[in-house]
Amino acid sequence: MHRIPFDILRRACPCAACRGEPGFAGRFASQAELRPGEDELADISLVGAYGLNAVWADGHNTGIYTFTRLRELGEACKD
Repeated sequence: MHRIPFDILRRACPCAACRGEPGFAGRFASQAELRPGEDELADISLVGAYGLNAVWADGHNTGIYTFTRLRELGEACKD
């Protein structure tokens, strides 16, 4: 089992708004600092058999973290 700090989990949000997409840099490319509520987990739910959806205190809820990605983040955090 690994523990992933919420600030690391929030910065790893895989959604297009956070990561970016062609022609759009994404939120963390332009502003690396977390704002109040962005690293406060409000809820988390299972998405099918492949991942989790996090709801953050600031209302952000569009990122689906696959179990593979969560394992990678957890492995990186134990170093």
